[in-house]
Amino acid sequence: AEKIDVIYHGMPEPAWMKIAQQTTRQPNDHPVVLSVGKMYPRKRTDVLLRAVPLLLEKFPTLEVRIAGDGLMYEHNLQLAADLNIQDHVTFLGHVEDDACFAHEWVQADVFCHPSSQETFGFVYLEAMRLGKPIVAVRAGAAPEVIDGAGRLTAPEDPAALAAEIEYFLANDGAREIYSGWAKVRARQFTHERMMSSWE
Repeated sequence: AEKIDVIYHGMPEPAWMKIAQQTTRQPNDHPVVLSVGKMYPRKRTDVLLRAVPLLLEKFPTLEVRIAGDGLMYEHNLQLAADLNIQDHVTFLGHVEDDACFAHEWVQADVFCHPSSQETFGFVYLEAMRLGKPIVAVRAGAAPEVIDGAGRLTAPEDPAALAAEIEYFLANDGAREIYSGWAKVRARQFTHERMMSSWE
């Protein structure tokens, strides 16, 4: 039988990443969950929004910060209003300024990406490179790319998503452990490793 070798993408090095890696994180006075991505239906930002009321029961000062725009932007704004969580959700839109985008990543306690359809998902690599505790779903490329370096849950399930976010927010030790695992996993996705795999 022929042997098949899997060669993963190498992660590009955007300017904001270098800024983030050189920025010292300041303590937050409330828990912060970051989500980043274009607001297409498959990204399932709505699932994260529906998880927020459940999280507020235990974390009443929680803030979810969402970077990205797209087809579902207005829909998600309305959903936040319908759920009466608009005081706990900050819609950032498309963040063009590298320093501002880096700041969002650095200050996040948890990164959540509930997308149900990712063919690869560079955003997972960005989160891992920065050592962010990751909550994602068992769908698309997430299980293979994250591979134990984050917490995965059932797709399209707000309660399950909330439970995994709660796990990190309530457990400083778990955030530190997964941060370390994420950084180690990120080393599998460098340009150098990708190119050397072709040799």
